[in-house]
Amino acid sequence: MQGIKELLNKKGHKATPARLAIINIFKNNKKPISAEEVYKNLKTKLKNINVTTIYRNLSSLSSEGILRKVDLKKDFDLFELNEDHHHHIVCTDCNKIESFKNKEVENLLNTIIKKSNNFKQIKEHSFEIFGLCKACSK
Repeated sequence: MQGIKELLNKKGHKATPARLAIINIFKNNKKPISAEEVYKNLKTKLKNINVTTIYRNLSSLSSEGILRKVDLKKDFDLFELNEDHHHHIVCTDCNKIESFKNKEVENLLNTIIKKSNNFKQIKEHSFEIFGLCKACSK
């Protein structure tokens, strides 16, 4: 927990119980999660927490780069810790999410930018794949 407090302080945030609890949920969860899921996890642990506090903290933590927003074609935002660069594959039937890393994707991006007539640098990108997991494709 000490590392989380230092990170928050470095980014100009107080290490409030709500922020610490929110970040802890993401540390213990290996898939992107919604504000509603965060709230469901915290409402019994932090009696004074409300959905507005969750949304405000998620927005603040993502704008500071501690969390990142992940677009998985949902009607709501999903977030995850911004620890390492990876991509996602999502089952369109059961919503199972799997993270993956792939050097070939990164190499392809470098090739694309080298061949571009108008662009010199990629600041960020996302690469999400949607399909059927093995269980749903039976």
